[in-house]
Parts: sequence; structure tokens; C-alpha cells
Amino acid sequence: MQLANTSQRAARAVLWLGLCAVGVALTAGCLAKGTYIHALTGIRGGYGPFLNRNHGGIFLAASAVLCLGWVCARFVQANSYQRDKKTFWVQQIWGLLAASGMGVAAVFSRSRGGMLSLSVGLFFLSTTCALAVPDTWKKRLHYLLVTLVFFGVGAYMACVHLDDINAFAQRASVHDTSIQTRKALYRAGIKILRHYPAWGIGVGALPVVVTSYLEKPIPAYVERLHSDWLEMLIGLGYVGGALAAAGCMWFGILLLRRLPHLPPDKKIKLAATGSSLTVICMGAGADFPFFIPATALLFFTGVGLACAPCFWKENTRNFRAPTTLRIFVLVIMLAACIIPLQKTLAWRMFVFGKNLKTETRLQYYQKGLSYYPGPRFALRLGNAYYNASLHEKDPARQAQLRGLAHQTAVTYLQKYPYEKEKRTPHFLWNAKMRFGKTFTAYQLAKEMGWKKVLV
Repeated sequence: MQLANTSQRAARAVLWLGLCAVGVALTAGCLAKGTYIHALTGIRGGYGPFLNRNHGGIFLAASAVLCLGWVCARFVQANSYQRDKKTFWVQQIWGLLAASGMGVAAVFSRSRGGMLSLSVGLFFLSTTCALAVPDTWKKRLHYLLVTLVFFGVGAYMACVHLDDINAFAQRASVHDTSIQTRKALYRAGIKILRHYPAWGIGVGALPVVVTSYLEKPIPAYVERLHSDWLEMLIGLGYVGGALAAAGCMWFGILLLRRLPHLPPDKKIKLAATGSSLTVICMGAGADFPFFIPATALLFFTGVGLACAPCFWKENTRNFRAPTTLRIFVLVIMLAACIIPLQKTLAWRMFVFGKNLKTETRLQYYQKGLSYYPGPRFALRLGNAYYNASLHEKDPARQAQLRGLAHQTAVTYLQKYPYEKEKRTPHFLWNAKMRFGKTFTAYQLAKEMGWKKVLV
């Protein structure tokens, strides 16, 4: 977990993170509406290099808080740069401009989660520094009072202009489709948790389970619950959730207990690192940043920085990770980036193939399914085969297309789990059962070896 064994290496890691975030902010400034994302994938609502503006906003907010703290920490060390003051101030000005630019880019992502996370991160950073950095309680209380007044006024102004903020975020109504969809998902998640309270449904089982708990059907395929914490609680149950919460609390308390024993500059750096982690955790309450490679990488890099030996010198033991372990970690990180890329390429094929001619559309769909063999893509391909057969005049070709639709259904139904206690998979065909559909349903049930079939 320890990212760097010296302060210089830790600062270098933050520098590289800052440069990446500056690149994201510049891309977002030039392509605020995700123009090239739409051109490449057909997905609207992107922001800079991110497919979703909420994820871009949370990433930029966390990066802004981290870089701002590390830049401000250097002001405490200004006396050690007396020989080259000009270079020091130029670097500080550029650092402050970069951190401010990230914050502005997070605001202009129009993501309410990003804006709220940025405010919470800055509040947490300011409060922690006000309590930890001054050497007397009088100064601490003074700085704390100023911080509370400043952010209190800011919170009041935000509440007064809430409608303006919603309009700016293009969420001008509480009846907005996105808000209603999230509420429906959260209610479904709470129902699942009531049915499986102790051990949960298992990590990764949400897409299979959540549909039967929704009050109204959602047209999109539900893959994430738009709340990492609630989704984790559903997957692990109260037992696993309590253990995870205990681990997070222990880590946070460990960092807070360490602050008084550090010099002022390291206090600010550690507070900034913890505040950056807080930003991502805050965003995970209403979105899924832990499933976005860039945000997840930033989070675990922050954890590594918080565990760096430059903050824990007397508690550090030297250990060099073997080459095998390094390769293993690298493979996991590459896999975490490859899978979302495969999903994006598959989505692109299905989006762009939708308006093409029948044969070309089927080729696009087949190629998209080969990129990422997910259930929703299989469903679209099976429907495309069947719809193409309805407009086909050649009986042989019509039979071939329906056979392909049938085979697609068989292949992907076989990937669902077999019957288990309290987890029997249910499938419903809603159709006018004339001879052809009835016969096809019987054949599918026979081929799958199902024992309980109601027609």
C-alpha cells in the first residue's frame, strides 16, 4: 500500500496525477459536451475524456483538492527556497492555477455530485488544517471559526439558489427522469437488502436480481445501482458491510491520530490526501466512481500516498515487492481498464448499427457481441435476428435467422445460474402463443433441460 518511500517521490506522484488532471480539465474545456466521445461511441452526455459528466466532475474535484493541499503545503517551506525565490513562486503560481482550473472544470461539468463533493472536500481540508496546523488552541479556534462561518455562508447561499444550481446542472425539476430512475433503483436496492440482510446477494449479482424488485420497468439495462455504498451493502449484506465500514473508520481514525505528530507541511499534505479520498467516497454515495478506472486509480493512489513512509517513518518496515507480485498487480490494473474499453466498443457497435440496413446491422451487432458478451447485447442481437426474419421473404433465410435467434437465447440463458435455494432464475415470454411461438418455446425448454415450465 505504500506508494513512495520519500517525500520527493510522493510529491512526484502527486505531480503526475496533477498533470493528468490538468489534461482532463483542458480536454473538458475544449470538448465540454464530450464531442469526440459521441463521435467514437455514440454516447451523449460525456465530459472531456469521460463518458459521463458526473464521473468527470468527481475525478476533477478529487484531483483539485489533492493538488491544492500539496501546493499550499509548500508555502510552509518557503524559507527553505530563499536561494531561488523566483523559481519557487513561479512553481507555486502555476500549481495554484492548475488546482483552481481543476476545481472550475469540476463545477462546469454541471454535475451536482461533483460540485457537492468538491465543497465537502474543501471543507474537510480547511477544517482539518485549522485544527491540526496551528500550534496553540487559540489560533485553532480562531481559524476553525473563520472556516465554519465561510462555509456556513456558502451552504446558505447554495440552499437559497438551489433552483439556479439545478438549472445550471440541467436538472431543473424534481420530476426529472434521471432523479426518478435513481429513486426507483434505490428503493429496489432497499427491498433486496430486506430480503437478503445478513450475507447479501453476492458481488456482481445485481443485474440479475434488481429487475424483479423494480416498481416500474426501466427501459435501460440495469448494471449499476448508482450508489457504490448501497450496491456494496446489497452484495455483501450487513455482515460484510459492517466489516467494510469498520475498516474505513479504522483507516480514517489512524490518519487523524497521525496528524499531530507531523511537521506542518506534512500535516497539510496528509489532510489533502484524506480530503481527496473523502471527495471520492462522497461521490460514491450517489454514483459509481469506484467502477470507473480513472477515479478508482486516483482513489487507490491516494490510499497509497496516505500510507507513504514519509508520513510513518518510525512505523515503517522496508519490504520490496517481488517481481511476480508486481506483474500480477499490473495485469489486474490492465484488466480493470480493458473490460470497460470492451464494453465501450460493444456499445459503439450497437449504437451505430441501429440505423443501418438489416444485414449490415446484424454484422455490427455480432461484432459488438464479440467485444463484450453481455446479456443486454445478446438480447439486442436475438431481437435483431427475429425482427429481420419477419421481413424476410425467403423461407430458408427466415428459418436461418430464427434459428440464430434461438441459438443466441440458448447460449446466454446457459450462463445464468442453475436453480439454487431462494435464487431460482425466472424468465417470462410475453407473446400471443400461436403454433410457431409455442413450438419454439417448447423446444427451448427441452434443450435447456428445464423441469418447471408454465405456458
